[in-house]
Amino acid sequence: MDQQLSDLLQRKAEVELRETELRRKQSLEQFREWLKKHPYLKRTRQDDNYLSLYLRTKKYNLNEVFKSYEKQFLFRLKCAKWFDLSDDNVVARLRSHIECGSKYIIKDYSSTEPIIYIQRFEKFDAEKYPVTDIFQSDFSLFGACLELEKAQICGFRLITDFTNVPMSVFTSVTISEVLDWARALISCPGRYKQNILINIPSIAMTFYNIVSTMLPEKLRKRLVMVKNYEELKNFMDVSILPKEFGGNCDENVYIEETLRIFDEKLEMIRKSNDYEIDVSQFSGRLHNDDVGSFRKLEID
Repeated sequence: MDQQLSDLLQRKAEVELRETELRRKQSLEQFREWLKKHPYLKRTRQDDNYLSLYLRTKKYNLNEVFKSYEKQFLFRLKCAKWFDLSDDNVVARLRSHIECGSKYIIKDYSSTEPIIYIQRFEKFDAEKYPVTDIFQSDFSLFGACLELEKAQICGFRLITDFTNVPMSVFTSVTISEVLDWARALISCPGRYKQNILINIPSIAMTFYNIVSTMLPEKLRKRLVMVKNYEELKNFMDVSILPKEFGGNCDENVYIEETLRIFDEKLEMIRKSNDYEIDVSQFSGRLHNDDVGSFRKLEID
């Protein structure tokens, strides 16, 4: 767990998530009791911080929490290579995407505002790396951030910058891979407060129009498209952004902080992917999206 929640974060959790210390304690007990009785999930990560992530994402609606917890395993099975960080060479490659500024976060500009997650496709070397690295690094970096209680409570504001994006980013990926990425991302826990797309090209709009059909209405309403950095000022205070976005801050400072968090939380991300389930029973449900069947297991 992070250190003691600040008064401001505690208040935000209480107001937005209906979280109290007593409710959290009781819900964690019920969560573990449900897991103990689950017929397919034999061994999964069950520390307070990890289970609290699911409770907070679903605002302590236990039926939805259990459904969400099951569902993410469906896509951990189907897209296992995107979650696997057991190979140090893969980790080094994913770190390089942060180091070059392809993606990073802005965390400490406010005590209670969402963490800003920036992705700049211009910085991604699609000639050197497989485009699916974009997907794997997303799951890895989101996973690291979601170890932070601030991210669990305040959520994320996503900023995706398509300015000068190499065409190979789109031509080297299949529709099937994009759909798997979208389904897996939706199934993962986390609170996504706003999604800002900058200078999105027509080919990317084609992908988005396909993906948007599976997005919950709530997420579609939180999407903002702007043509340039100047228009971005209409939706947020850009002074906290790097100078490249018209802000006042040094991008390298944010990159270094993101690398620190990624390195610090790496072992916990790996623990999330260390599980034992009855694959013969569970994997068959990948094709019919039959999730949540066991969320109503009797809890004493």
